[in-house]
Amino acid sequence: MTQKHYLLGISIGVTPGPPMIFRVPWPMPRWRSILRATTAVMRSHGLRQKDLLLDGLVEYPQDRTDESRVFADRVDRGYVGAKGVVSQFWLYDWRRGAFKLARAALEAA
Repeated sequence: MTQKHYLLGISIGVTPGPPMIFRVPWPMPRWRSILRATTAVMRSHGLRQKDLLLDGLVEYPQDRTDESRVFADRVDRGYVGAKGVVSQFWLYDWRRGAFKLARAALEAA
């Protein structure tokens, strides 16, 4: 699964907010579509897009190191419900042009 997805993380700048991971298919949709979808999620958490930095968490699938593959596999386990795996993060998955909540954070960050 990790070779078919790319992982994006949110860094909260000025406004505190929950840590989130966004999983998008590979090859990625248009960047404009990703920004529109993340903006909707940010607003649902009471955040504004200008307070955030959206960044890749791992290399593109074809360029991943062994360490990146291990991390991506670990995040994928969190998406399928593994206990104690990235449990402080809200996990969102790309579905039909929008991000859908895959799992809420299980513990405070």
